[in-house]
Amino acid sequence: MWLNTRVIKFVNDYEYRKYAKYLGLPAFHQIRSIAPWCNPHVNYSRNFRLDSLEKVWNLLDRLSSPLSSKQYHLLFVDASKHNIPENHPKLKLLGYDLLDIASKSPL
Repeated sequence: MWLNTRVIKFVNDYEYRKYAKYLGLPAFHQIRSIAPWCNPHVNYSRNFRLDSLEKVWNLLDRLSSPLSSKQYHLLFVDASKHNIPENHPKLKLLGYDLLDIASKSPL
């Protein structure tokens, strides 16, 4: 699993608007994804590779808090290796990665 901090893209961003329209989701106000071109890393962030939730909590204690409504921490987890419940008190499930092995989305 890995953790980083990303910028939230909004409908007033041209690239976001174009991408959302391409996906057929023009009504979405914002997007939070694992794609760095769509939600770039905050300038101090990088991919922190971690192997347990305990290490995630320790790192979150040391990282700066995301700016409200502008940034978010993204924890990417391989569901085949880590069992994290969808209703975890410290995590919010944003969705599942829908790319196949060839990096093609079914959307």
